Amino acid sequence: MTIYRMATMNLVIRSFFVVLVSVASAAIISLGCSDDEPCRPGALAPTPDPTLENVWPNEDGTAWTFELTERTWNAAFPDSVFSTAEDVPPAPSMEKVVTLLTSHAIGDSVDSNTGIYRLKFDGLVTTMSGVTAQNLRTWVFEEAFGGQGKEVTTPSSFLVRLYQARPDLRKKILRHLQSNLAAKAVLDLSEGDIRSLAGSWLNARELLADLSFVPLLLHGYAWAKTADWIGGYGDIDTLLAWKFLEADLAPGANFRLQLLPSVADDIYLHALVLSQRSVTTELGTFEKCVECLYMIDYGVSGLTDNTGQEIGFFRTFDYGTIVYAPTIGPVSSYERRFVEPLDPPTPGMGDLRLSLVGTNARR
Repeated sequence: MTIYRMATMNLVIRSFFVVLVSVASAAIISLGCSDDEPCRPGALAPTPDPTLENVWPNEDGTAWTFELTERTWNAAFPDSVFSTAEDVPPAPSMEKVVTLLTSHAIGDSVDSNTGIYRLKFDGLVTTMSGVTAQNLRTWVFEEAFGGQGKEVTTPSSFLVRLYQARPDLRKKILRHLQSNLAAKAVLDLSEGDIRSLAGSWLNARELLADLSFVPLLLHGYAWAKTADWIGGYGDIDTLLAWKFLEADLAPGANFRLQLLPSVADDIYLHALVLSQRSVTTELGTFEKCVECLYMIDYGVSGLTDNTGQEIGFFRTFDYGTIVYAPTIGPVSSYERRFVEPLDPPTPGMGDLRLSLVGTNARR
């Protein structure tokens, strides 16, 4: 069974949306690309060397619009269940993941979907755990919404994905969120805000159905940049919940971040900076781009049947890349979801690509 929705798309909506995406300028204008977000960068200046400061501009109001292409296919989840946790294969090395970028097979009965994904810095946001940071808002304009936009900022994309990847942690995740929700209710949330947040997480199944296609790697919410890293915060605790980049952008630089240690001790984000390269999107060619490869190891999960009886263990991981252009920010991304580290690795549950079609970031 797939955990992704495989709903049949309305043909009239599909036809309308294909036209919307293929005629890029019209699409971007309809989604907010205007004088403050031109469809082409301004007059080109010599591209500076990439630095942590310039590879992701974060002035308030800076926005990016991407064409989104999602594919899902038939696959079992999990594909293989092992009798003990010790029998579960480890996550692959980053060197192995590099090879998957060009050689990883996909599944059967592919279903494709297209849309528009938009990011915009807009003031500040306070997480349910109490951290205040820049608010990187995100919207998806997708066929499933009839071409209408849906803002998807809370909860974080990672929590949604983790909820799917670790059935054994679902109750624990919800307990943490409900505890933080109660704490915030005492502090500063209005009654309407409380109802909105509670509705999101208490109706988790509906939430997952709505957000299963939302990008994980290039995500928004509580975003921060320091002299040492670019990352973000989440709703479970006040620790750094995600890291996009560190200050060392040289090829081969790498880092590892334990994710949600208050929930589990075996969930890790791994990152490796690949060689600089040029990237071409609809907006033109961007030079001296930094490409970072990511792998999210969700750890070993227990699996139970409908009666709660333990039936085995499995591991899954996600991987993909974000390409950052100096003075412009993210210009493309790729991610593959829910791969199991067998020999060979399973195709996973689907993939997603983003390609920049509009921004007001200036060179």
